[in-house]
Amino acid sequence: MILEDLSSLPKEAAAQAETIAAKMLAVTRQPFMLAGRECFIASSIGITIFGVQQLSTEEVLHQADTAMYQAKQAGGNTVRLFAPEVLTAIAAPAALA
Repeated sequence: MILEDLSSLPKEAAAQAETIAAKMLAVTRQPFMLAGRECFIASSIGITIFGVQQLSTEEVLHQADTAMYQAKQAGGNTVRLFAPEVLTAIAAPAALA
């Protein structure tokens, strides 16, 4: 999902995106009926803020994907914001191989 009209200040835009993501998680946590059975969905949301930097579509998706996997590793049903240091931490062990 791409959110428009967020603040031009990265920290404020991140806070706005996290607020929206928290609302989305609250909705997806609600049980629902499917074919007579109560079902649940677990969601992990990764957020990246772009617009200031000149990033390719692939870079933006990679950042969001990295944040989403951080959310999954945190136990799921949560939100994580992409941070550049995450990529550094992932790349360091790979560089040793």
